[in-house]
Amino acid sequence: MNNLNGFVIEKGVLKKYKGEDAVVVVPDGVKSIAEHAFDNSKSLMSVTIPDSVTRIGWSAFAGCTGLKKAEIGNGVKRIEEKVFSG
Repeated sequence: MNNLNGFVIEKGVLKKYKGEDAVVVVPDGVKSIAEHAFDNSKSLMSVTIPDSVTRIGWSAFAGCTGLKKAEIGNGVKRIEEKVFSG
């Protein structure tokens, strides 16, 4: 497991973001964003998801009330339900 700059990454899966940055760039090489990975990250305003990501899990950004911008890379093939709910 790797915990770099608030990212908890395990075997290419971003399991959890524990940082408090307003602007977040998901590290290149991450293959999947897990369910609830950014849950209730109130300070998050912008996220950039690289082309290496192929799947964004259910409710990955649920409760991120400050999120105004999401740049999603071309590699994403599957976006689960309620990714940006709440």
